[in-house]
Amino acid sequence: MLACRRPQAANITIDRFDGDLAVVTYDYRSSTEEGTVSSQPWVLEDGEWKFDGC
Repeated sequence: MLACRRPQAANITIDRFDGDLAVVTYDYRSSTEEGTVSSQPWVLEDGEWKFDGC
């Protein structure tokens, strides 16, 4: 069985930060693709940073 690996993030830039909200830009790479995610919103919930897709 093949192991599923999460993409690895690099070159992380915090575009904005305000308390428990942040907007970040980062590069990513996996075994099948690579790219850049620009201005993605994240929120701090229960002590962990999570993608805020809403």
